Amino acid sequence: LIKKYFMSATAKRPREELYNLASDPFCMKNLAGDTYYEAVRRRLSKELMKTLKETGDTRLSGSNPEIWETYPRLSGEIRDFPPDSSYLKRP
Repeated sequence: LIKKYFMSATAKRPREELYNLASDPFCMKNLAGDTYYEAVRRRLSKELMKTLKETGDTRLSGSNPEIWETYPRLSGEIRDFPPDSSYLKRP
């Protein structure tokens, strides 16, 4: 039941993400590849790159651009949660 949400919160993020917060406040549908939103994605990408350059972000500065990709991540299958999900219910 919650695996989809768990993976959304813990899996490696895609290269680009774009969400319509008005219609998708929980950010479950990534619109980055949707041609309808291409102009918005392009504009925001340019703004992001400008800010990253201005702030000397390590992904662009050359000091260690791979630092964000080298942290250990969870690998392998995620275990199934117990069928009794009573531990998820609030008292």
